Formats: sequence, C-alpha cells, structure tokens
Amino acid sequence: MNASRFVGQFSKLPGQWIRSAHHTFSKLSYRIQALFVFFALALLILVGALLIYLSFLAQRDAIARTQSEIARRAALEVSASLETIEQSLIVLAQTGGLADLNSDDQRRALTRLAETLRTLDELTYVDALGRERVKVSPYHTFTASELGVQSNADGFRQAMRGKRYLSDVSFSAYSGQPVVSLAIPISDLRQETVGVLMAQVNFRQIWNTVTGLQVGRAGYAYVVDEQGRLIAYRDISLALRHEDQSQSPTVAAFLQGHPATAEYRGLTGAAVLGAQTPIDDTPWAVVVELPADEAYADLYRMTWFLGALLVGAIVAAAATGRYLAGYIVRPIQVLQSGAATIGRGDLDHTINLQTGDEIQTLAEAFNTMARNLRASQAEIERWNRQLEALVEERTAALQRANLQLKAVARISQSISAAAALPDALNAIAEASRAVLGAGRCAIFLLDAGTNELRCVLAQGLSPTYVNLVSETYPEIPAARVMQARQPMVIRDAANDPRLAAIHAAIRAEGYHSVALLPLAFGDESLGMLAFYHETERAYSAHDLELAQTFANQAAIAIKNARLLDSIREVATLEERNRLAREIHDTLAQGLTGIVVQLEAAERVAAKQPERATSGLDRAKKLARHCLEEARRSLWNLRPTPLESLSLFQALSQEAARINEQDGLRVDLSLFGEERRLPPNVELNLFRIAQEALTNVQRHARARAATVLLGFDNASVSLVVSDDGIGLNGANDAERRAGLGLVGMRERAHLLGGELNIESQIGLGTRIAVKVPLMMVPEFVYAPYPRVAG
Repeated sequence: MNASRFVGQFSKLPGQWIRSAHHTFSKLSYRIQALFVFFALALLILVGALLIYLSFLAQRDAIARTQSEIARRAALEVSASLETIEQSLIVLAQTGGLADLNSDDQRRALTRLAETLRTLDELTYVDALGRERVKVSPYHTFTASELGVQSNADGFRQAMRGKRYLSDVSFSAYSGQPVVSLAIPISDLRQETVGVLMAQVNFRQIWNTVTGLQVGRAGYAYVVDEQGRLIAYRDISLALRHEDQSQSPTVAAFLQGHPATAEYRGLTGAAVLGAQTPIDDTPWAVVVELPADEAYADLYRMTWFLGALLVGAIVAAAATGRYLAGYIVRPIQVLQSGAATIGRGDLDHTINLQTGDEIQTLAEAFNTMARNLRASQAEIERWNRQLEALVEERTAALQRANLQLKAVARISQSISAAAALPDALNAIAEASRAVLGAGRCAIFLLDAGTNELRCVLAQGLSPTYVNLVSETYPEIPAARVMQARQPMVIRDAANDPRLAAIHAAIRAEGYHSVALLPLAFGDESLGMLAFYHETERAYSAHDLELAQTFANQAAIAIKNARLLDSIREVATLEERNRLAREIHDTLAQGLTGIVVQLEAAERVAAKQPERATSGLDRAKKLARHCLEEARRSLWNLRPTPLESLSLFQALSQEAARINEQDGLRVDLSLFGEERRLPPNVELNLFRIAQEALTNVQRHARARAATVLLGFDNASVSLVVSDDGIGLNGANDAERRAGLGLVGMRERAHLLGGELNIESQIGLGTRIAVKVPLMMVPEFVYAPYPRVAG
C-alpha cells in the first residue's frame, strides 16, 4: 500500500468514530460527568480573570486620582509661595511716591522688604529708562559704581508694558542656590508705569516643597518648565543640567496644554505611574511619579490571593476528575499498550478490546492501521534504497564543492601572503589543477604595448609548444578569448579546425581537451589561463564558472604585483625628491657659500692677508656645517632607531641629539598608550618630526620646542610647536622652510592624513599631523622587531 492510500485510510477514522459514538452514546453517558472538570476550570479562570481585570482598572483609576491630587497640592503650594512673594512686591511697587523718594528712602524700603521676605536674594529698583537706581541683597552691599542698566533685559521690557515677568530657573551667584527673576511694574498715582521692581527669588523653598513631597514610599516629584526641562528635583545634578523630559508622556501632555496620567519609564529608569498639574500663573508644572510596583502592590496581593483560590479549585476539580476517570482508564491503558507495541515495529500485534464504545472502534482502527503499515513497509524500504543512492550522490557533490572552496581559499591566502608573483601563480596553478583534474596548465600575459603574448608559467608543457602558442596566438582562439573575455572549452583539440595552426604540436604534447580562460581586471585584458586534459573533458556550467574564478584570482595576483611595483617606484621617486630637497636646502647652499668665501679670500690674499684668513675661517665653518648636513642626510636615509625602537623612543633619541647642541631645548610627551604602527607610518611620522625640528633650528629663532605624540582608538597624532618668531601665512612658511614643508605635506597625504600649520608673528608656530589608522591597516605590513622601552 502506498502513502496516499495509508493517509486516506487514516482520515476515515474520525468519521467512523463519530458514527459509532452516535449509536452507543447512552453507554458513555456516565463519562460525561468528566466534562464538569473542564467547565469548572473554565468558569474559575474566567471569573478570576474578570475580577482581576476590574480590580486593576479600579485600582489604577484610584492611584491616578491620588497622583493627580498630590500633584495639584504641590502645585498649589508652589503657586501660593510665589503669590506671597509677588503680592509683597506689588504692595511695595504700588506704594505711592516710591519713584519720587530719594535713594536712601528707596534703599530703606527695599531693605525692609528683603528682610521681611527671606527668600529674596536680590531686590532692584529700575527707573523708566532702565537704569538701576537702588539694589539691595542680604549677601552684598552694592555701591553706585556697581549699578548697571536693565533696558535690554526681557523682564524690564515686559514690566514696562505693565505685565508681570517670571524668568527661567538659574543659580544665584551669591548662594549657588536655584533662583528665578520676578519683575513687577511700578505705577505712579496716575497709574502710569514709572519704573520696575526686579527681584531675584530664592527657588530653594519651592525646591524643598517639591523634592520633600511624600509620594508613597518610593515616589518622588519634580518641576519642569515650559520647554519640558527639569528645573527642580531631588537629584540636583539632573536639575543643574536642565535634563530634557519633553518625551515623557505627562510632560508632553503639559506642553500640549492638558493634564494627563500615564505609565512609562520615569526619571530613575524604572516603570512608574505619573501625573502632572500646571502651576497657576507660571509656565511650570509639577510632575509626580510613583513606582509601578508600589502603585499596584495591593493589586498584586489580591492577584496572589485569587490565584491561590484558583489553584485550590483546580486541585479539587482534578481530584474529582481523577475519580471519574477511573471508570474509563482501564480500556485506555490496554489501547495505549497495544499502540506502543505497534509503534515499536510489531505490526503483527492485535489489540483485543471489547468495550462496545468508541474506544473499541479506535482499537479496531489501530489494527487496520497496522495491517496497512505491513503492506506499506516493502514500498518504504524501496524508497529508502532510492534515497540512500540520492544521499550518496549529493554527498559526493558536496565533497567536490568543499574541495573547490578549500582550493579557492588557498589561492586567496597565497595571493595575500606570497612574496613574489611567481609564488602566487604557482599556488593558483597547483590548486586549480587539483580541483579541475587538469594534468597541465599555462598562464600567458599580453603586452599591451607590443601586442606580444608571453608565457609566465607552464606546468607539464614543453618550451617548444609554449613558444609556438605565443607566436601563433592571433591565428588560434586565444586571441578571441582575450578580446571577447569569454571562456572557451575545446574538447577534441587535435582535430578542431580552430587549432589547425598547432595541430602537430598538440599531438606531440599528447593532450586531448583544453580550456581557455581570459585574464582580465576591470576594463584591462591581461592575458589567458589554459588547462590541458589528457582525456576528453566536458566542462559543465559550474566547472566553467569555477575555472573562471581561478582565472580571476590569477588576474588579481598579477594586477596586485604590478600595483606593488608602481607603489615601490613612487616611493623611490618620493625619497629621491626628498633627498634632492635636502641637498638643495643644505649642501648646495653651503657649498656655494664656501666657493664665494674662497674666491673672496683669493682676491685679497696678496694685498690683505689678514682679511683672507677670516674668509678662509668662514669657508671652513661652512665646510664643517655641510659635512654635518651630509651626515644627517645620510642618517635620514635609513632611520636606524626605528629598526630596534618604538616611534616614541626614536623621537626621544632625536630630541636628545638636538638638546646636546646649543640654542634649542626640545621636550617630548606621550599621550595615550603607544602601540605598534605599520613601518611606513612610523617612518613618515619620524621624518615629519625631523623636518619640523630642522625648520625650527634654522628659521624660527626659538629657545624651546615641544613634540607631542598621541594615540587613540582611531588615529595617531603628532604636534610640533615652538616659541619662535612665527610665520606670516603659508607663503612665508613655504619660503622659509624651502622644500621641507612640501615634503611634510606629501608625507601626511601619503598616510591619508592632513598637515595643519598655525602661526602668529612673535607667538611661535604649531605644526599638527593626524593620521587615521583605518587608512593604513596593520595586517598589510610584515612584523618587525621591537625592544622594550
């Protein structure tokens, strides 16, 4: 029996069972009692869940109302505190003739109010022109010279328009405590504004009112301004930073102009239930937050209690159900035992069960299923044999793919690690031959200038055959493969008319099939890779794609080698240019001076020997200087300190060498943790530091210079500064430094960094180089020895 018939038989069981149950329903009536367990549990769970949900809603509404009431009381206290201060200021401001009193009487009036209201840090009377006439403070006695002008202050302008002004929270310069500025207009008897009373109110009392507010056991309150910034909170560090709380749901509701309570993550990062209430006559609001765990603690306790009741009810229902299930468990056990026996593979087993109900029908269905399975077993075994064959075939294909991947990996590793192009090409040839089963292979490169084909690698091929292919390649498919950049496989090379020009050589070589793969990089055609097979070889699409992959790897190796040669040529040219600049700036000028001095001495030697002697002395000094410069230039060709020392240690040695001379003191500092850099980075940074210090010695007339070497995760920095005469712009810098500044810029750009110069006349010069390390990955360079510092 096949699988579809088995499924068809098994799908009929439920219908047969239902029809049998319909006829024998009366025999199962006593078992319906077991259903009460299900209904009891369902009812208990439904009632418990509904009760918990309703209790949750009621508790949350009560907590929200409590939170809102706490916030409202706090807002009223803050508003009352501000109103008391404001009313006192209004009474003083509306005192008849305050503006007409002399300064002493005004000072006494302001002092009495400041002494009465201990929350005032500063009280100022400003006339209609914005000039401070009287200013008092419990912390400072102001003199006439300390009085300023408030005409441009926001509080003065708003108060002169007859409106009260209340500023944002700041911090007092006297007490360091939070303060707000309050400005009240001063009116004369005609109710015209003749001045402004400006007060700096200590916010500490309001702060204490809010931060000392009792919000449950672990709750807290804070105040935000009209921009949602924190201005009062028990953690003063957050208030000092004016932490932005505009994304909080309650603060966002305040900014939109309506009250709200919500659950969210509070200031402490924990889940809270929050509420806010605006403070009357201020642009602020009080926000109270109570941890959700505390807010819903009663609900959690009630939930635990209901859960315990539910568990007890479930246990009772389960016990009753177990008692009722005893009536039907015995036939089910027999059915279970028989099904287990059939499941273990004993398809000849028969379940004998005579209950006259649905269980008997199910037992008969199992017996039918066992008979059907016996009939299907032979067919399943046949399917297994077919599947094993397919698995073996697939396993072999996977093994081949694995070998191919390993070959590609070895080739990539060889390209990255090979010291020379022949090593990389040999590795590619060996790996590709092993994977493709080719007995021989060759790599030909095309000279774009002469249009000549040259063999750079031949394995298993005679020189005669290789030379013949190079000479006749335009007449055979090799030229078309390189021009069209499309691979070609010739299965019978000795008889293919396209290879007629070399048929005799093919027969002499003894190969049968050949695969020609183009070598190309971008738009540039480099040559051809050929695989030779002794027997006929048909390449599948996958084989051809794999062979082309090997050809692409060879093209990459060839292109990398050419790029490396170009880089070496550029580096040689750069070093040659640097040496030319060194000779131009030092030896050439020094030798010119020697010639001039010797010619002058020759002219005056006969008539004035004493003058000739002085000229010869100057010529000798110039000659010694040129000798020192020549030695320094030769030493700079190979910075021997970098062969055994770190960059910082090499710079220390250079600084010590300069300090031994007269006229300049060099200090060296290291910031960050020094680590290994690629050799060309250390070399160029060392050269830049040398050139900068040489320019300081020659041109800056400096007494001291500082060299800073800094390391961080992404870059390395070098800063050379001096206290010399300075430079007047980049043109002056280039004129004084000769070709040295150009060389430093070139070295910085070579490393992917930039060189910046900051200088002022008489204040010295600062040269800074910052090189991003990601531009010069360490793995490109071979390791070199280090000596501990």
